[in-house]
Amino acid sequence: MMLLKNIQQKGRTGMLLVAACILAAFACNKTVVNDLPTSYPADGNGVESQNRKVLYLILDGAEGQQIDTLAPANISSLLKTSVYTWIGMSGANNKDTVLPGAWASMMTGYNTEKTKVELGFDTANLEDFPSITTRLKSAAPGLRTAGYSSSKLFDEYLLSDATEKKLSEGDDAAVAANVINNLKNDSAGLIIGQFHSIAQAGDKFGYRHNIPEYAKAVASVDGYIGQILAAMKARPNYKNENWLIVLASNENGKLDKNDGGDSTSAYNDTRRNSFIIYNNPRFIAENIGRDGTPSTKGLSAYNDSALLLTGSGSNGVSVSIPQNDMYSVKEGQGGTVEFKFKILDLTLKGSGYLNLVANGGGFVTNPNGFSVWVDGNTIKFFMGDNAHYINSNSAAQIKDGNWHTVCFAYDYPKGSGKLYANLYIDGVLDRGDLSCDITEIIPKKPITIGCSPGQSGAGNYTNYLVTDFRFWNTQLPSDVIALYNCQNEISSTSPYIGNLMASYRLNDGNGSTVIKDKSANQLDAEILDPSKLASWQTFNDVSNSICPAPDQNFYKATPNGLDIPMQIYQWLGVVIDPVWNLEGQYWTNGYTDVQLPDNY
Repeated sequence: MMLLKNIQQKGRTGMLLVAACILAAFACNKTVVNDLPTSYPADGNGVESQNRKVLYLILDGAEGQQIDTLAPANISSLLKTSVYTWIGMSGANNKDTVLPGAWASMMTGYNTEKTKVELGFDTANLEDFPSITTRLKSAAPGLRTAGYSSSKLFDEYLLSDATEKKLSEGDDAAVAANVINNLKNDSAGLIIGQFHSIAQAGDKFGYRHNIPEYAKAVASVDGYIGQILAAMKARPNYKNENWLIVLASNENGKLDKNDGGDSTSAYNDTRRNSFIIYNNPRFIAENIGRDGTPSTKGLSAYNDSALLLTGSGSNGVSVSIPQNDMYSVKEGQGGTVEFKFKILDLTLKGSGYLNLVANGGGFVTNPNGFSVWVDGNTIKFFMGDNAHYINSNSAAQIKDGNWHTVCFAYDYPKGSGKLYANLYIDGVLDRGDLSCDITEIIPKKPITIGCSPGQSGAGNYTNYLVTDFRFWNTQLPSDVIALYNCQNEISSTSPYIGNLMASYRLNDGNGSTVIKDKSANQLDAEILDPSKLASWQTFNDVSNSICPAPDQNFYKATPNGLDIPMQIYQWLGVVIDPVWNLEGQYWTNGYTDVQLPDNY
């Protein structure tokens, strides 16, 4: 699985007023209201908005990261004046991983849940969610549109209302010739060309840059693009025209080829890994997502429920994980414990010590296990046998109302006579090289999550949540902890999955009396609720410490197929009626030769 990194996004604006810039991972962007300004600043040649035209070329099967690696000459020549991405997506839904659904998103600006286009068009709702050519026929009747395709379904359903259209089934060379002929002889404001030969090669031989047949197909289509660009520049009035060139790909076969087909993020799903290029000679270049696959941190909401841990001492709500010898620490063994928590009431009551997760005794008196508590504004970590112990407070401040992930990884090397441990907060090493003498640790208590009456100074507890408790029977490396700490779900392809001995999401929901163990051991835990206080707290939190499964906001991190119709309408100066409810967004990074007004 790929390392998830944040992306810095520049210059993205949405169709409607954006409620807020997307948190800390992205820079704030200017907002475009429903339509374009009534006039545009002239460039050096005095070109105004009425001379704007769009060339939209769709490359089926051109997987973004493979094209980036192949770096075809004509496609690459556009990048120095383009806003583009190699890690875009064909669409936000799983159904966008099939070609008709991806086509529909790219041509309508709506996801497949609305267009109802899946494997085919038999269930399509293109009356309510029409393609670009249909929309422009009514919204801009004076604008000529032309569409040339190599796929019958594309021609029949998505180019039906083009002013001119022509099908050259299975013949990309003919598609290119038709586009070139239009550029020589027509005044169309929008020209669409759909190429399919790259997908044909991918389906037959594989979607990989190092497969000769796939690379050859990419080179052939890139050659057509070179010829098309040359024909555009040869137009008699080209100097007085203002072209937006859109190159975009879509789905890449039936199989997700990343990590055995079990991607944790749609951005890692090779089926939908597309590239999108928005080019104009005046654009400031920007490679969106150049730092790698984006993380959901600060974007997607951690939306779930958890057992509300409340009460005090023996009257409080807690979870008891069955005792098992795997939690013992013997010579030559190691382990890793990890969980997430959020304090709902920032004022700790009583003496202020709050048990989060523990199977050891109180403070330094016969700990014989481990204990993780909240101590003021820090984490207190104990671990040891009956006579020796580690006792350390975190440097990190954690009583801030946010989610945090606590992890400690330990090892008892053979012949060392010592226990070594590292404490991590939110994936960052907080206390390293902690150690103590040891014989062995044989806990006499089950692991308790929540109220623990046996620990000193328990007092009255505040309300808090603990989720995603996991135990591995080996000391995980720091880089693995850093990579996976924010995730609330563990993929079956994650490293060390064979060492995951316990995994409790703690989101079992109302009516549950047990907490299910999602590991292979299936050692379910028991909910203890002597005072009948148990309830399930729902939450919907965006956190910079948690990277949950993607939600709709996540797909806005880079350009995707849904954005293209919005980009085309805006460029052509078509007034976008709010009732259209387009689902895409507008991308721009400014112009090299003119500063747009602040309200643009």
